[in-house]
Amino acid sequence: MKKKVRIVKSHRVAKHRCPICFTIADAATGMNESADPPRPGSYSICCQCGAINIFETDMSLRVATQAEIDLLPSESRKIVEQYVANLKKQKNVGQAKTQPDDWLGQSRFR
Repeated sequence: MKKKVRIVKSHRVAKHRCPICFTIADAATGMNESADPPRPGSYSICCQCGAINIFETDMSLRVATQAEIDLLPSESRKIVEQYVANLKKQKNVGQAKTQPDDWLGQSRFR
């Protein structure tokens, strides 16, 4: 039987946009009870498209490189890969929008 992963701790963060699907989020959820709030260099998985991103110094997101993903400990990488696969299966995702709904980003960031 596969071990279930519990995502248990959420933190409010500045609004940020996924660089792949342009979804806006204002929270980040850790993978364990002691998860600290994200900081520059923290990994983030978009809950809409499953993109694996990294927080920049200004807390915006950029797409993680394969080399950065490979740096994750093997157990963490397995959890991330399983989560992304399940998300894509549930949402039938894989096609990013060509531009955000509010491509100027004005009204949604106020």
